[in-house]
Parts: sequence; C-alpha cells; structure tokens
Amino acid sequence: NPTFLYPHFSIFSKMLTIVRYGEIALKGQNRIIFENQLVGNIRVQTGANVIRRWNRIYVDIDRDKLSLLKNVFGIVSYSPCIEAELSYESIQDAIMKLGLDGYDHINKFRITCQRLEKNLDTSIEIEKKLGGFVIDNFGWKVSLKDYDVNISVEISNKAYIFTEKVEGVGGLPVGCSGNVGVKLDNDKSLLCAFLLMKRGCDIIPTEGSNDKLIQKIQRFAPYNLKDAFGREYIAVSSSRTMDDFNESDNAVGKNTTLTLTPIIGMDEGEIKQRVMAIIK
Repeated sequence: NPTFLYPHFSIFSKMLTIVRYGEIALKGQNRIIFENQLVGNIRVQTGANVIRRWNRIYVDIDRDKLSLLKNVFGIVSYSPCIEAELSYESIQDAIMKLGLDGYDHINKFRITCQRLEKNLDTSIEIEKKLGGFVIDNFGWKVSLKDYDVNISVEISNKAYIFTEKVEGVGGLPVGCSGNVGVKLDNDKSLLCAFLLMKRGCDIIPTEGSNDKLIQKIQRFAPYNLKDAFGREYIAVSSSRTMDDFNESDNAVGKNTTLTLTPIIGMDEGEIKQRVMAIIK
C-alpha cells in the first residue's frame, strides 16, 4: 500500500500525532515509570506538547519536527491525525479534510475502527456508515485486503482519523535501565551504543571516544552526550563478536566491571547493514 507522507496536512503548522508504544505496556505496576520516561524524552527530543490518555500518547508537534519522533526509543509507531467530535458529521468532515481526493491512483479503500472507549456505535456499525459515506463522496470500492488506502478511526473521548502508521525505533525509553560506558571509536561501538540505548540505557562516552561518532548517535539521546563524559556507569560495552574471541586474551574475565556484548552474535554483514541504517 502506498505511503502518502501527509501532503494533505501541509496547511497545518502543528500536527496532532498519535504515538504508540509496545513493550512498555507489558511492564505491569512499573508501567507508569516507563510511560513517564517516554513522555519526558519526547518533550526533550522534539520540543512538543505531550498529552497521555486512554493508553495513548498524543503529541502536538511542529510539522517540520515530525520526523524527530523516529529517533525516540520506545515509540513503536506514530500517526499524524485529525481530531473530531464524537458524531458522524464531525468524523465525516475530518475524512474530507484528509485531502485524499488529490490522489488519482486510489480506487479501493477500507475503513478500520478501534474503540478505546465504547462510545458512538459498535466498530462494525461505524465502519459501515463511514464506508458508505466514502463511497458516496469518492466513488471508491471497498476492499478489505487489496486496498489503496486504509482510513483509520480511533474512538475514545474524541475521534482520531488518520491514514498511515509510521514505524518508530521501538525498544524502551532511554533513561530507564542505568548508565553504560561506551568507547565510541568505530562502527561496531556505534552499533553497540544504539542497541544499548534501545534497551533503555544511558550511554556514557568514555575516554578515546570519537566526536564524529558521538554526533552520529546524539539524535537518539534525550541528553547531551558530550556533557555525559565523566558520569559513573554500572557496566561497560564491548564491541567484540564471536570471531573476536578466537584472539581473546580473556580481557572480559579480568574486568571486574560488568561487560555487555550487544553484537556478539552478529556477523560482519549484519553489523555493516545495521550501522548504515543508523547513520543514513
């Protein structure tokens, strides 16, 4: 299915965006701690206004900063949306504001409704009524599998209408798993830092770190990495793989500090591919 990249929102200087998280929802009684960390990180990394309700995070963000959400660990996906009142008239008006009539290649569509709160009608009834509205106004055909656009509606205390889910980096919010020292001196160490941050760790650059590599990973951090020099850490990162252990001097065994090896199971091809995804 096509990615529209939201040109129809170009008239808005700010964009209301639904942010979804995955693993955080499994944290039980500690969930609120992880949610608060994620909310704080979004505010720091984007400068946006953040609201949490109905197991969702809503971000009121400047349009030109929307892509910064891709750099926030803990976000599984996000969707710029239009907020509407809980009435069919208001939701239908929001659908028209999506600007989908500007795409000549759309011939088939589907409506997907999720009710976070049991308001309005049932999900199936909402989908049928809105589907009829789209057919009457656009002349498209319904296709639940082979569709050109999926118009999604989330129902809570308001209705939120969107057509896309943009993939995030996932993982856990940085700042919820302790400090780890990383000597950022090559691409392998850069990947190690990325993976440790994805597990919620604060990365502390150690002596010998390269400024250019620090800058490459900075966009994923909700704090200034250069200012973190000298902070204490509970573990250190090693960029060794299984191939490196053939020439090992058992340095890990001699080190009294906990040593983490995030890329130990990766081969050179996977490492190169994942590094390129980070620095692109």
